[in-house]
Amino acid sequence: MSPSRTNRRRLLVVFAFSSVLLLNHVALAAPPQVTGRLETVQGVRVLKLWGTPEQRGYAHGYLLGRDIVEMFDGAVLNPQVLEDPRQYETEVRGKFLRQMRFSPDRRAELEGMFRGIVDSVGLPQTRLERLGRNLDVQDLMAINSMADWYRFFCSSFSAWGQATADGGMLTARNLDFLALPGLDTSHVIIVYLQPGGGKRAWVSVAWPALIGAYTAMNEDGVTILMHDALGRANTHQGAFVPRSIALRDALESARAATAVGDVKRVLLTEPSITGNNIHVSSPFSGQIHPAAVFEYDGDISADGGLSTRFSTAPPLKDWLVCTNHYCLRETPHRPWDDSTQRYTTIETALKQVRQRQGKIDLALARQIMASVGVKTTFHSVVLLPNSKELYVSLARPGTPAHLIQPVHLRLADLLRK
Repeated sequence: MSPSRTNRRRLLVVFAFSSVLLLNHVALAAPPQVTGRLETVQGVRVLKLWGTPEQRGYAHGYLLGRDIVEMFDGAVLNPQVLEDPRQYETEVRGKFLRQMRFSPDRRAELEGMFRGIVDSVGLPQTRLERLGRNLDVQDLMAINSMADWYRFFCSSFSAWGQATADGGMLTARNLDFLALPGLDTSHVIIVYLQPGGGKRAWVSVAWPALIGAYTAMNEDGVTILMHDALGRANTHQGAFVPRSIALRDALESARAATAVGDVKRVLLTEPSITGNNIHVSSPFSGQIHPAAVFEYDGDISADGGLSTRFSTAPPLKDWLVCTNHYCLRETPHRPWDDSTQRYTTIETALKQVRQRQGKIDLALARQIMASVGVKTTFHSVVLLPNSKELYVSLARPGTPAHLIQPVHLRLADLLRK
């Protein structure tokens, strides 16, 4: 056999052996570390996350990658939100995001989320046809600040002590928004376990990609609820914090005994670019102010940007109502008629109960929230901070949340890794 033929045969053997080694390496390679788990509890998806911010984000993106791409395409780029997708590139990314500040931890979480999405669905599947490009980290920042540049409507109330059947705190809320694709099918309960650094673990009623707090309760039973409001003109100079992220920061720091003060301290350091009514409640143990509404915006010339509303409810100061207009911070804007109407409906119902010395329980709370529900109520939740329970109703196609029987969730079960 000629030397050249022998060399060729040796090369073929080496190539074949190397190929086997490579295939074995691919087959045996460890899967990416996913510090999270996606479960179904009573028909509701529950996403549990732990680890570093980057690891939590990676798990979120890896486990819900396809949902995130579809949510971005169906919600953020929907013609009901932006008539022309070019507005998103020029106005949202080009101008608005430049005013937003994400801390290093939040950026790391979103960067991890993006890597998880790509590893889960593949880069080609992240293409956004309306924009003619692939999803990127800035798009994840945009969806997490969508509540700051597009309005939604909500209603809530808290009652405690003599006003409730068990003497504890009861907080109920509806979240209403546009009828956008995925909002009635892609619900997920997100559980942030073991955040570290003295932060509180917490649970959020949300959608894929959202890392902030909209309707949430922490391990101490402190609740926080976001509501839109027509805010005052901004006087803050400098960057703003996406309000869902500010609410998350506040919730992670809030303790049961000092919840109202804890949340206020954080919000005063993280100014919002838009108007808010932030409804906070905590387990009731006899404190004077177990619940409050923070009227919160970027006008730092008025109370530093935040005015605190406590209960002044007749006949007893043991309930508090919140919709989408300010009661303390005057604005040049006329309140939304619908907001005033919903506020009055809830207020009248609570007054009637208290005037006859009645008690508010789960059934009555759901009945009151149903009275102000709309076709696009996407979740309706009753939270019980003292017993750390949530009764969660999630919209289905054609059926708003307040008409859906609730799923009963215990915080202790959700926070179990």
